[in-house]
Amino acid sequence: MEVKGSAIATIQGFVKNKYGGRFQEWLDSLPSESKKIYSGRIIPGLWYSVYDTVVVPTEKVIELFYGGNEHGSRELGRYNAETNLKGLYKVFVRIATPSFLIARVSNIFSTFYRPAKVEAEKLDNNSAVLRILEFPEPNYLCELGIAGFTERALEICGCKGLTVNIVKSLAKGDTVTEILATWT
Repeated sequence: MEVKGSAIATIQGFVKNKYGGRFQEWLDSLPSESKKIYSGRIIPGLWYSVYDTVVVPTEKVIELFYGGNEHGSRELGRYNAETNLKGLYKVFVRIATPSFLIARVSNIFSTFYRPAKVEAEKLDNNSAVLRILEFPEPNYLCELGIAGFTERALEICGCKGLTVNIVKSLAKGDTVTEILATWT
């Protein structure tokens, strides 16, 4: 399974911006293949291994900066949304409806991971679900990152009373991953 370089550059940015003094420590903790990728220039349009560029580096972020708490993966996802939904995109996100935004997140996800199949479903005026139907190498840390991205995007959209939870997980044996978002 592969991920686009533009999606993984934010992991490097997260470590540099939040833990800059410890970037080299994080880099040195990575296995050789991951270290080689993160030591060089990440090419936005190039496809990389999800395992080497998302899973392992996220595990190391959690280990080094979050004391083993998986919440660090969700923070990476939030940072990804904050970083990538700025400028003109941020204006667009602010005027979008939450349901429309969830539909866009499903499209974004499918363009950054391959192969992957994602759909969005509006449940009512105050809830929607992002459903991951195909993700050949399911990983709960990836799912948490996607939930974090969705959560921050909806916050930028202006949602109040927001909760974003993983209610089904491919990584935990369900037939799909469902990320349920509710707001007031």
